[in-house]
Amino acid sequence: MISLGTLIPSVILAGFIMIITPSWGICFERGRDCNPNAGLLGTVAFWAFIGSAVTGISALALPVRRPVTKWTGPALAVVQSLLQLVNFVAIAVSG
Repeated sequence: MISLGTLIPSVILAGFIMIITPSWGICFERGRDCNPNAGLLGTVAFWAFIGSAVTGISALALPVRRPVTKWTGPALAVVQSLLQLVNFVAIAVSG
């Protein structure tokens, strides 16, 4: 699961993108022009991160020789990647 290995680096990249925006700097330095949705986006990012991690670990923990794994493994990988994308966007936009 490559997506599980890229989860932490994508969070760090999204945080960096958030920090370099001019609006985040003004909000941090002066307390003005802060994103009113930052609390909601932070909550979305947190739960998307948890969901992505749990889904990725679940996909790795599936027994390989079961017939169900043929479709559940790829389905979990897609869900995990989508949650990682939601996490990235929520962090990057929250600044």
